[in-house]
Amino acid sequence: MSSDADIHARLEAGTAETQEVPLMQGQRVKSRTPFLGTLAVVAILAGPMLGSEVRAQPSSADGGEIQGQILAQENNRPLAGAQVRIPDLGLRALTNSRGGYRLRNVPPGTHQITVQYLGYQDESQEVSIQAGEVASVDFVLTIRPMDVDGITVSGTRWGSQADALNRQRTAPSIQNVISEEQIERFPDPQAAEAIRRLPGVASFDHRGEPQSIFIRGMSPGMSNVTMDGERLPTTGLSDRETSLMGLPSEILSSLELSKAITPDMDADAVGGTVNLVTRAPLGDQRIFNVSGAGGWHQHGAGPNAQASTVFGERFGNVGILLRGSFRRNDMMMDDIRHFWGTEDFGNGEVDVLDQLRLGSYRTERDRYAISGRLDYDVNPQTTLFVRGLFNYFDKQGTRHQFRARPESGDHLAFGVVEGGRLETIGRENRITQTLSTLGAGVETVMGPFNVDVNASVGLGKHDQPYQRYLNHRLGGVDMTYDISNTRRAEWEVVGDNPGSYFNPENIPFLRHENRTDHVRDRDFNTRVNFELPYDLAEAQGSFRFGGRFFQKEKDRDYWVRRFFPVGDDRGRWSLAELASSSQHRPIVGQYEIGHWVDWDRGRRFLDQNFSRLEEDVGYTMEVSASQNYEASESVVAGYAMTTLEWDDWTFITGLRAERTGTSYVGNQTVFDEEGRFVEMNPIDEGSSYLNIFPSAHLRYRLSDQTNFRLAWTHALARPNFTDLAPTQFIDHDAQRITRGNPDLQPSLVRNVDLLVEHYFEPLGLLAGGIFYKRLSDFFFGSIDRVEGGAMDGYEVRQPQNGAAADLWGAEIAWQQRLTFLPGLLSGLGLYANYTYTTSNAELREVTREVPLPRQIPHVLNAALSWERGPFMTMLTANHRSEYLWAVSQEAVSDHRSHLFPSMDRYLEAQTQFDLSAQLEGPSSTTIFLELKNITDEPQTWYDGSPEFHFRSSYNHAWGVLGVRMNF
Repeated sequence: MSSDADIHARLEAGTAETQEVPLMQGQRVKSRTPFLGTLAVVAILAGPMLGSEVRAQPSSADGGEIQGQILAQENNRPLAGAQVRIPDLGLRALTNSRGGYRLRNVPPGTHQITVQYLGYQDESQEVSIQAGEVASVDFVLTIRPMDVDGITVSGTRWGSQADALNRQRTAPSIQNVISEEQIERFPDPQAAEAIRRLPGVASFDHRGEPQSIFIRGMSPGMSNVTMDGERLPTTGLSDRETSLMGLPSEILSSLELSKAITPDMDADAVGGTVNLVTRAPLGDQRIFNVSGAGGWHQHGAGPNAQASTVFGERFGNVGILLRGSFRRNDMMMDDIRHFWGTEDFGNGEVDVLDQLRLGSYRTERDRYAISGRLDYDVNPQTTLFVRGLFNYFDKQGTRHQFRARPESGDHLAFGVVEGGRLETIGRENRITQTLSTLGAGVETVMGPFNVDVNASVGLGKHDQPYQRYLNHRLGGVDMTYDISNTRRAEWEVVGDNPGSYFNPENIPFLRHENRTDHVRDRDFNTRVNFELPYDLAEAQGSFRFGGRFFQKEKDRDYWVRRFFPVGDDRGRWSLAELASSSQHRPIVGQYEIGHWVDWDRGRRFLDQNFSRLEEDVGYTMEVSASQNYEASESVVAGYAMTTLEWDDWTFITGLRAERTGTSYVGNQTVFDEEGRFVEMNPIDEGSSYLNIFPSAHLRYRLSDQTNFRLAWTHALARPNFTDLAPTQFIDHDAQRITRGNPDLQPSLVRNVDLLVEHYFEPLGLLAGGIFYKRLSDFFFGSIDRVEGGAMDGYEVRQPQNGAAADLWGAEIAWQQRLTFLPGLLSGLGLYANYTYTTSNAELREVTREVPLPRQIPHVLNAALSWERGPFMTMLTANHRSEYLWAVSQEAVSDHRSHLFPSMDRYLEAQTQFDLSAQLEGPSSTTIFLELKNITDEPQTWYDGSPEFHFRSSYNHAWGVLGVRMNF
């Protein structure tokens, strides 16, 4: 029989280097061992179950078995992760999600059983057992009282936080967990905001709310999002990201982040796997909670509102849990953009202002979510369940943008322009996203095996039924500008009556544009897992194996159509036909932007005059056809893993194999030398590849409160669907060309994690660790420029594979209630974590090394709370440092040599402060307050150097006041 050291040595020896083996034309295999070798390793892992020294079930000659359930006294809630021990014998078990435990091979006699659960008082019972007997011993634990300066806190509100810390402490792999109580305490209205409170997680914000999450420096599409363990469909237009902007946080009972995946988890989780938990095992007590709130946004035109409810109850063998939520956010944003160019006034090139864009955005977001779970306990060993989610996100917005365009005229001298342009552009749009899943499964026991089977279907939809533009342009405008402050350029019109240029009567109508976009993502998932508990000498273990089939179908239908007045209608209309009655408020209190488009008038204008406008069909095909596609991807996976626990050690090792097949049908557009559309050709691309992923996890319990963890894992990132197609999209307005890259390869990643964590009584945590990732063929977005021809100076964006990248990082987290402090200070609590990452990426097309694009060096989350009696308040800070947004291949001008080597785009550091407060009233009623973005720090980009400011977005402050009631 092979020892554990032999198994580990064979894994190391058989997986040293990646090999690429051809299958057939158009296919690739990337594997670390041949497939037969994989089966051999699985057989090695299964060896302990086949050896003569292994017992799959307790022998009556050896002893008996003790089993039972651990419940919380306050609501009979099953407690997962409780430690059940017989100290004299060194036997130990952890409770499962239903609070159940099993102690096998207990010698005959009388023994003391103890139960420990962080935040709860220890309990002990004596039990007598005979050989071959199965004894049942249940425990009911009571929350540990907290003395805070003479005030005893013993309410149920610590229960969910205790659950989270216990699950994190007893997890076999590296995890972070946020409890329902913490989700309620933090002022986080949607799931993406709640997730970024975890160590190593940052976000990219869109119009004032987090849209994308970055885990340990990895881009959003390189992490998985699951709900109750089942994968969610993607909602991105062309990528693999599941946007969590539309999911209200009220629908969650907890959040789990696995940073080191195990073989039974999907391998495309380079950053980690986020599991959104919408359910909690039900005890005998009914759950019925409701909440409601309302508020306002700075500069907002309408109210903010939210409401949620939770109901759960068990009826005999049937348990039901339902959650519902609604939230409306009416938000405003001010936006400033600079575009830069160069001119030579006789003494060499100098920087000049090409364009200044000033915008005001109003966005109204509605979120509706319903989730539910139905359990039926057929018998003590078998449970059937059905669970589902329906989430609907509706975003409606308007934008008023004013553009001063010196580059359309002639520079007579530095800062002096003749014949420039002024533009007023109104836009209204609507976007809806639907995220829904429905699954069913069974958890049962078949002979010596624990078995779970699950099948689910998912649908992700992104619909943009309209995005309408009404453009107005005034040419021949003389102007001057001052760029001594490159973040707030100043400009003015030269003439007898400069104010006349804001008169709607003087601004001619240019064109109407409408953009529609419809994306569908349909997923089918099925999986089966078998687990065989076994005993090996003095150790307890389990052998787990299973398979998974995943099928994704994704398609996009995107069109951009432009309409112009022709013939006698040219110059017929002006902004006065549809403008607001008054001018817009100054942007950031500084910039006048004139009258905006009143969309009630704008829609009437289009209804009455649409037939008089003519479509530019060539432009429609030019910018639309290459964006449409149909994609299909299937993943067939199998795994085997073993878990061994002896004394204070837990060891997991195993192997996962995934075969990926991808097909793509799209369109390639052909252009002439002048950049005009000529024809559209269909394309059909496809590939398949096989990957093998070994992993090993080690946990050592230095004490009941202290863990040492080490993990060695492998993962991969798959390219986005449209990135693989040889398409080309030209945006003449933005002077930008976007191209696909059919040569993109999947990125393989090796990971090493080391973590030490210590838990405090009654509720606290101090943890620190380091991690390393090695990425081959990583993805980055390159930026280049066209030189010469009709599109001279156009920006070219294309995804590329880098050669290799190394990423190192360190994390530290501290969470504690400071009850040991004197007086009023004893009510303080601290929640803080900091993550540092650094990287070095080798590029192929660019002869230099850069940080990994979108990798954020410093991420800090901090929350200082104060609690006394029924009152609690919390000030939170979320900080991320400056990071590389996109890599530029453009060579800088000589006068910009201080920017060597390029004009790479960066996103500046940003810190957001939020405030929340709660007051517990009579009859289980809580009044709460949430204030967001109270310092209004902008989101800012620059190119090459802060002196070349690109964009700043100010999202302003907002908040709500509400009440929660428990019945």
